[in-house]
Amino acid sequence: MSAAQQPADPRPTSAVSHGVGLVGVAGLFTGVLIARNFGALAAMLGFPGFPAQASGPNAALLSLLFCGTPMVLWSLFIDKVHLRPSTGIDWSLRRPVAEVLDTSIIKIAGLWATWALIAGVYALCRWYWKPPYDFSMSVLSYALIPLIFLSVPYIVWLDRNLISARDGSWHFGAWISGRDDWDAAEIFHHLRAWAVKGFFLAFMVSIVPPGFRDPQGIHAAIWDDIDENGEQFVLPPGELLTMAAYTGGLERQAFIEPVAVGKPLPDMPLFLRPPRHVMIPLEATYQAAFAGVPERWRREL
Repeated sequence: MSAAQQPADPRPTSAVSHGVGLVGVAGLFTGVLIARNFGALAAMLGFPGFPAQASGPNAALLSLLFCGTPMVLWSLFIDKVHLRPSTGIDWSLRRPVAEVLDTSIIKIAGLWATWALIAGVYALCRWYWKPPYDFSMSVLSYALIPLIFLSVPYIVWLDRNLISARDGSWHFGAWISGRDDWDAAEIFHHLRAWAVKGFFLAFMVSIVPPGFRDPQGIHAAIWDDIDENGEQFVLPPGELLTMAAYTGGLERQAFIEPVAVGKPLPDMPLFLRPPRHVMIPLEATYQAAFAGVPERWRREL
């Protein structure tokens, strides 16, 4: 097939390259490796006394930086996405600040009002202030003040080079300020886009905190969410695995048996209707099932 007959690339012009994804994955793996060997690396650099592994919300956020930073750098310096016509930016314009300042002020007002609306929704919807979304609210609260201050020079700088500076934020700000040259369709598209951003941003940040593992096992992760007495579950030394059975209803109970690799599995209750239950002989059941496996596969296992 000749070059003229090659099918057109179906991706939009704004699509990122494969390199962006690859360096993002590489950065994420680098962050995870550092977290899993944090104590040893710190000691090697002359800072002893740190935990052996870094886990939890801060470590997970740092992994996001390890993932996102190389993606941004690749996009800017290799793909040069900021030079594409699809961005709506013409870097040769460089308008004077005085020429764009009025437009920028209206746009900033529209952007801040949009953020205020999203904050109001977060405040009214109280589930955003309970796990797991409470972590999102904490992160966004810390980020709010820097975003407000940095948005001013950023928008003025960007407006100097935008081909058309009157976007949805500007039209929303124009409507708020009482001007009569705003466009309702632009405002609708602007608010719809930010509604999607506000919903998914809180959701995506909320799934960050557990880190790469739960050091006290899956039972501790479950029980911390449902227990109202604040009791902490800690695995006994040398038994880092758990067998668990739960009952629901008004009184929630957990039946826990810590185990370790190489030890026989205990019998565990299977609740039909609390308190009625049957005891499941796990060890005998698994041993009987394993005895029925062909010899070749038993050697493999």
